Amino acid sequence: MDEQGLLHRLEAIANVGQSPADVFWEYLQHVVRVCELLMIYQQHRWDAGELAEENVDASEGLIRTITIVIDAKGLNYSMLWKPALDLLKVIVTRMFQYYPNCLQRIIVVNCPKMVWFAYNIVKGFFDVEFRKKIHLHYPKDSLAALEKVIDRRYIPHFLGGDCHCEDNCIGNYDPNSQNFGSDIGENADETTITENITLRAGRIYEKSFFLKKGESVIWEFIMKEGKYILFSSYFIPSSVMESLDQIEQHSKKNEIFTHYGEKCLVNNLIKNDSPTEGVDSYEAVEDGMLLLVWDNKKSWFSSKKIQMKVFKHSQNENSVDALDLQCKLSSSQVNI
Repeated sequence: MDEQGLLHRLEAIANVGQSPADVFWEYLQHVVRVCELLMIYQQHRWDAGELAEENVDASEGLIRTITIVIDAKGLNYSMLWKPALDLLKVIVTRMFQYYPNCLQRIIVVNCPKMVWFAYNIVKGFFDVEFRKKIHLHYPKDSLAALEKVIDRRYIPHFLGGDCHCEDNCIGNYDPNSQNFGSDIGENADETTITENITLRAGRIYEKSFFLKKGESVIWEFIMKEGKYILFSSYFIPSSVMESLDQIEQHSKKNEIFTHYGEKCLVNNLIKNDSPTEGVDSYEAVEDGMLLLVWDNKKSWFSSKKIQMKVFKHSQNENSVDALDLQCKLSSSQVNI
């Protein structure tokens, strides 16, 4: 299930070398830590005698397990595709591997038929003990299922219960708050999108940046499956550009290297290598254009997959800006 392009977003915010599953796992570890703190909070309330009237029994030891309730209302078949199911399998497998005893049960309520269909596809990959903890319920059975393990007065009203969070519920964030999400974009990594490039045999991929003296470009990339690629960087000073307007026109089409060729740019070469990964930067000592080229022309049949981040940093700015137009696309996947 991929609601609102989740997988593309995970790819875009991943560090170079990370998969969407790695990014989601970091988020999930944060959620686990929050749940752990909630259990500690409830344990302190028990020790202080605050839970006696709520029929909570922690006399046999610490509160160590949790029940997760997932509302599946609104999910549909358009959110179901193989990459999302693969992500689910990886995350659930890791969850049970590292936290097998923290989860008592998962109750999925208001399940449409597609949830049952999706679960039947992936359940064979889950541990038998983990499958015993998952309980799916159609909308008509959801409230009754919740009442078997949760007192109706503590079931949220939007799930059919009587709780309106006026007494003992622990407050959460308000999505309508003016401060919610106000820090998005303040971090440089938030504005620099990770791109996933599939470079077909016989093709090149290039990026160009017009730089003023003192400005710099930083790049990082890794070749998936350990394959190498010919990578070159060039700097063309403004003083030797035959026509700034013509150069800019080719830059917008990402075809400077294609148009001028390696022989014409050889005097402007900074570095030429065949790595499987790379991290580097270039600071302009004069005005000009930086050109980065990934070359797969020597391959007759094999495509190369590249994961990269490239961004420009201005000497007069405190923030890092992603300038490449392709980074502004909703998807970070490019096939060339």
